[in-house]
Amino acid sequence: MPDTFRVLLFWLAVAFSLLLLHTSSVSLAYLEYNRSLIMNHGQWWRIWTCNWVHLSNAHVLMDVGFMLLVVLLLIDKTTIWEGLVILSVIPLGVGLGLLFFVPSIVQYAGFSGVDQGLLSYAIIRSWSSDRALFSLFLIAQFLRLCWEHSSFYNPYYMYHVLHAAVAYQAHTYGAITGLFCALSRRALYEIKSSADSVA
Repeated sequence: MPDTFRVLLFWLAVAFSLLLLHTSSVSLAYLEYNRSLIMNHGQWWRIWTCNWVHLSNAHVLMDVGFMLLVVLLLIDKTTIWEGLVILSVIPLGVGLGLLFFVPSIVQYAGFSGVDQGLLSYAIIRSWSSDRALFSLFLIAQFLRLCWEHSSFYNPYYMYHVLHAAVAYQAHTYGAITGLFCALSRRALYEIKSSADSVA
């Protein structure tokens, strides 16, 4: 079985897992980000698991759809192990970012922060194939995140779909963590290449 096909199956399995978790009536209550339960009752798993549950059918379909679009940039450039690493680290970055830097958010659920992290990662991983194009993508993502933090942005514009305000801060911490993952991978690859050339 070609590696690209295996990677595609991996990401399809991730999409299926998100949809499957959403069908459970109890997953949101036990897995969503809840600042009080994390800080006062030691339910630390919620920092990571909050990214895997959603508030509505439209919410999960939007997040899964966005993820699958980003995956088109990743399936021929990554391995399954690489996917497992970034899907472990990026959700953690989102949850910790909210916990330490956004005390105003007391509850959160959704994969959109991870989606932004995957987008950052995919852009950097695709950089060498077309630097001009992917530079524009990175600039566009940065400008979008800046807009979300501006006074022009209305976090309630999706309230009829999410039944909550958009936690745009999660997008920022996801994007930062994805960028960190991509740059760390690049640095490790360069160190390994240098070591191999010396040997």
